[in-house]
Amino acid sequence: MNGYWYGRNGPGILIDALQRVGPAVAELTVIGGVSGPIASSLRHATGRPVVHQDTASRRELYERLQAADAAMVTVDQASAVESRIPAKVYDYLAAGVPVIAICPRGAALLQIPGAERFHHIHPLDVDQLVRLLGRASLDRATLRTGTVGAGPSREQGVDTLHRLLRALIAPSRAQRWAAAAGSSG
Repeated sequence: MNGYWYGRNGPGILIDALQRVGPAVAELTVIGGVSGPIASSLRHATGRPVVHQDTASRRELYERLQAADAAMVTVDQASAVESRIPAKVYDYLAAGVPVIAICPRGAALLQIPGAERFHHIHPLDVDQLVRLLGRASLDRATLRTGTVGAGPSREQGVDTLHRLLRALIAPSRAQRWAAAAGSSG
């Protein structure tokens, strides 16, 4: 995982999954930071302190991502998932690393080019995540890799987000027009 986990913007069910599978199946390395409370929860679940790796450059970030078995992106149900695409997703896709996306079904990040290779896990389905981690520990080929440098551009992501946001507001406009037409007759 790269970025910063804090408050609701944290690992979610990953904590329970790591506790259930144990370190022989999955370990977490954070490229970035973790708030104190989340680090404490992860330490309690895994019995180990969180491993932090800072990067000095974008190149170093991509090298570390390429060395990872998988990258994680978590978007909780309370976030504005239909209008949120975490920037780290573009790094994951550019690095070609398999991506485990823990997010609701309607999340915008599942609509960007390249997202079809994500392993989508619902944020309440810890059992599904445990099964994926277990299968991946036995056979890494279970995880869908991409091609280095073949991820979408941020412009393509913005286009996707623009399309999704227009679709979200379209029903509101139609409802207003219908209400205005009904009140004028």
